Amino acid sequence: ELYAGMVTGAGANVIAVEIPVHYYSWESYHSSVNEAGELPVPAMTFAEAFDLRVVPSSLDWCDSEGETVSKTLSAPSDFKSGHLLYIREDLIRRYCDEHDYELIWIVWGERNPHFTERWDRPDWVKQVYAAHSNVWRHVATLNEIAPA
Repeated sequence: ELYAGMVTGAGANVIAVEIPVHYYSWESYHSSVNEAGELPVPAMTFAEAFDLRVVPSSLDWCDSEGETVSKTLSAPSDFKSGHLLYIREDLIRRYCDEHDYELIWIVWGERNPHFTERWDRPDWVKQVYAAHSNVWRHVATLNEIAPA
């Protein structure tokens, strides 16, 4: 059970959970930036810890010296969907160290070929979907991704 940042259960250890990213989503009439849609940005707890600022007319963040800290990217226009958030590794490590956190990176997605008609799918594609082999997922710690 996930509740207010804590994972609990009968006989389970308590684990603090903080999600360092949230999704920017606001009505489009407030600003042209809002037309970008729902995209990931650093969470306010992370931004406040490093006195980050939003780069004007973007969803990117910089530090008080103007150095880039994060970049929010959406998929190319010919993709159906997708987005990425890059956050500087040194700040992620510092944040985790200062809070005695272990960063656990969880990513998942689907690889789906597109056909003009649903019935045009070859048998091998139908087998991939039936076995859910088009779904991928990966879980790793920060040190497994980028050893210090």
